[in-house]
Amino acid sequence: MVSDCVKEQSHVVMLKPNKIDEVYEKIQLKCLLLKKIGTIIEKYQFGNVIIKFYITGRLVLMDVDELEITLSKLLG
Repeated sequence: MVSDCVKEQSHVVMLKPNKIDEVYEKIQLKCLLLKKIGTIIEKYQFGNVIIKFYITGRLVLMDVDELEITLSKLLG
């Protein structure tokens, strides 16, 4: 996990290769799709959090106050 030093709280989460499909399904069920950017990136909203999902297994979560709590709700 990598945190960016920008105005909003953003974090990068790298998924294990064997978990990418499972996480993608959960995101599709629990989040609102905002935008598809080609076939590689999808942008979602989960409450106040914006999530960019990359098919390579990277998640970028923006405007996150409590990362662990957000991930628990999203992936639980």
